[in-house]
Amino acid sequence: MAGDLPQTFANAASFQKVAKDLLDEHFDKVTSEWQSARGATDVFSANVRRYAPRVDLAVGPFNTSSGHLHMDLEVFPEAMRHWFDDLRPNGNPRCLLAIEVVNSGSAKHMLGDLLNASALGLYGLVVCNEAVLAKVHRNWEYAQQLANVGKIPALFQNTRVVSFSEFISTMRLSSGA
Repeated sequence: MAGDLPQTFANAASFQKVAKDLLDEHFDKVTSEWQSARGATDVFSANVRRYAPRVDLAVGPFNTSSGHLHMDLEVFPEAMRHWFDDLRPNGNPRCLLAIEVVNSGSAKHMLGDLLNASALGLYGLVVCNEAVLAKVHRNWEYAQQLANVGKIPALFQNTRVVSFSEFISTMRLSSGA
């Protein structure tokens, strides 16, 4: 399956399907369009008056109740660990890995993708079409600087930005393909 992956994608949804298939090879709980409030029993339970992000891809275990989710890098395939080994994990995530897929969009939308990946995952990944990678990186660097100077809490320090092709090649390596 991994040998016949396209190198370009018509839209984020087409990449998302390929990414889910690759993640399914390594993780038991992979969900597309994961609704962070679904099934929640804590303060983030579904409420029509409050925004609740839907993450493009989420890897469980999922934490939708009070308390913390504790995991370490060993749960990731070895080829993926380099993405996270120099990051600071989220101390109170709702899932193991929150992935946002960016194919296009405004800088504000990209910043929202970075925020959702960071706030919801033990680690966050923002996976980008190569054409927007530099733009997303600029947003990520801005967010990093805000955190570094204390303007915002420790968000964005658990998040990595990678290209579609880097994600695919790393996942192929993880699969031994």
